[in-house]
Amino acid sequence: MVVASGLVGATASPAGAASVKEGRDGLEIQGSTRPDQPREGKWVTYAVHIQDASGAPLAGAMVRLPGGMADGMAARADLRPTGVAGIYSGRLLLTMRGRWDIRLTSAIPAAPAR
Repeated sequence: MVVASGLVGATASPAGAASVKEGRDGLEIQGSTRPDQPREGKWVTYAVHIQDASGAPLAGAMVRLPGGMADGMAARADLRPTGVAGIYSGRLLLTMRGRWDIRLTSAIPAAPAR
């Protein structure tokens, strides 16, 4: 099993969603949020596209977005496959106003031994 994790940051995109793209552990991970300006008490939809080093979509991953605030408030979203290879999506409720540290963690099944 390969585990990749990293900070999910956000930058404005022309489509109106916040997005981030990062390469780590031989994977390319691209994520986006809707709405791009999360609000207290509103659901935020996160979508993540994961590709391997060759650019092939990665299926079978367990993808989570744990988040927290400095005061100990926590939230977590489990992202599920969308039916499109390599794309996972889920919703997260940010219950308080302020700075949230949201991280992406993914566990990818190892290739079978040959």
